[in-house]
Order: sequence, then C-alpha cells, then structure tokens
Amino acid sequence: MSDNSMNDVFSPSPLPVELSLIQVVGITQVGSFIEAASGFFELVWAHRIAQEVSKFKNQTDHYFRIPFNESTQEAMSRADPYRYANIQAGVILEKIAGPFSNGRLELQNRDPNDNPRSTFNYFKYPRDLQRCVQGSEIVRKVVKLRSLSTFRYPFAIMQTLMNMTLTSPVNLRPKHVRPTYSMEQFCVDTVMTISPGTNPQATVMMLGRYMGLRILQERNPH
Repeated sequence: MSDNSMNDVFSPSPLPVELSLIQVVGITQVGSFIEAASGFFELVWAHRIAQEVSKFKNQTDHYFRIPFNESTQEAMSRADPYRYANIQAGVILEKIAGPFSNGRLELQNRDPNDNPRSTFNYFKYPRDLQRCVQGSEIVRKVVKLRSLSTFRYPFAIMQTLMNMTLTSPVNLRPKHVRPTYSMEQFCVDTVMTISPGTNPQATVMMLGRYMGLRILQERNPH
C-alpha cells in the first residue's frame, strides 16, 4: 500500500484572489504533480498569520515566523476565538506521482467502529525524497515568477513561505524552523496527504467500515 505524499507552500496575498479549489496546473518530468488553490482560508491559525502579515507587510528584510508549537488537536480545541479569522491566499503544492515507498493497512481488532492502523512510510525510499525536493524546487521557481508578484507581499521570499508552512499544523511531526533550511528536511517535516474522497486509501478505509457494518447488520437483523 502506498500514498502520494504532498507538500505545500502557503502564500498570503495583499490583493483579492479568485476562489479556486485544488486543481492540477502542471505535470513535471521529475515525477511530481504541481497543484494550486486560492481563496479565503478560515483556519485555526489564520488569525496569527493575519497579525504577522499586518506587522511585517512593509518590511522586506525579515523572515516571516509564527510561534506555533501546538498539535492539531490542541489547535482545534481552541478554535472558537479564531472562528471567523480568515486570510486571502494561494496554496501551491507538489505531490509525488506513484511513490516507491510503501506501507501497510491492518485491522486493530474485529470492531468495525475502530479505525484500522495505517502506516505509509513516506520517503522510505530516498528516490521519493529526491522527487519531493525536485518538485519543491519547481514550486520555488513558480513563487518567484514576475506574473505572481502583485499577489505576493514584499517580504514573501521562499524561505519566508516555507517557515509559514513549518509553523502551521499540517501534521504532528516535529518542525525545524531555521534561518537556513534544507529542502530535504522541509519535505520530511511538512509531508501530508489529501482529504478523504480523493485519497484512495481513505476511500478504501471508509468502504471497508461500511461493508463491515453491513455484514454485522445482516448477521444480527434484530
């Protein structure tokens, strides 16, 4: 079993952006898909991002950093104060096509209400990590395009945008936010997957649970 690892860069925009769901914008020769989305993002940590954007929008020689050390669960438990926080931005991501790394999916017990245990072993094969680095380098070039400059704050160099991603709750892995940062470490720290419905493994897991419940209902109609 394998899953397409994904890494993204979140870029706040000083101008209004069109609402667009995730869509493929390029297929590279290195084995990565380049995808993008844009619009207003209502996120738990968007309020902090908005505050930092306001603070740094007229400065060009500072890295953009957010002191965020919470896990996703901790962030969600405090969601109410930031319920209406939103920020207009674009997201550019790279996703490995056909990873070589593989993992396993197994039942924890016979209870269909319990989630199965999944292990994807992202970047187990160095070749996948190299493809992520190459795909992220393409994203770096896209971010620097002159045609996107009007939708980018002056301080938003690639290192700044990488730090923003590193300080957002994309996963539960420990993050390494540094002035200088290797693209390899960025790939490992910020790896994630897409939501159920487009993720094959997530879809199989949901169908498996559904069929398990159906079997139990047929065995015990009362």
